[in-house]
Amino acid sequence: MLQLQSSSSPELFCRIHPPRVVPVKVDDDPEGEKLLQQDFMEQACKIVRTMVTFSALDSATHVMTYEVFSRQKKSLHCLQALRQLWELGGRDSLYYKLLAPLAHFCFVLGTEIPEQVADVVFAEIAVIIRSDEGAVPFKSAAEMKEAASKLVDAVEQKIKAERLRVNPTTPHDRSGCGGCDFARMNVGDVTGASTAQ
Repeated sequence: MLQLQSSSSPELFCRIHPPRVVPVKVDDDPEGEKLLQQDFMEQACKIVRTMVTFSALDSATHVMTYEVFSRQKKSLHCLQALRQLWELGGRDSLYYKLLAPLAHFCFVLGTEIPEQVADVVFAEIAVIIRSDEGAVPFKSAAEMKEAASKLVDAVEQKIKAERLRVNPTTPHDRSGCGGCDFARMNVGDVTGASTAQ
């Protein structure tokens, strides 16, 4: 084995260890024409499959799964994504990441459920909406919509109660501001400078 000594020249070093040449990648589709020719739903399914495989404990994975399969009208896949979101949310039907897909499923996709899978869908969605493993299955899409409406109403009541708890008076109500600067501001003053001396 050849060993370099401290007195050796850089030319000798370069002959023994030639510089490594890294090839420059050239974009063969700079305008994206090939990308546009691909089926976008097929590509989305590949991405979702990868997400489910490697990040199944992230709720964003199941929200994305629901989005992709709802566009394809695959109700069982959507139901599976909803079930996973429900599980990740601690089996709480008011879980904030579950609400939008669940409402979409009940009010939009629920009207287009194939008869072959309706029994399974109504049984599983009843468990999610009622947050009870032993929930009685829905008999029809109308019954499912009614239960979903009650759930949405409960969410609205929860939001209103939270707003009142956090902020009992609106910030524009000067009588409730007490000693803050907003109470001492002149209404006509657009700069917000305090008129108190």
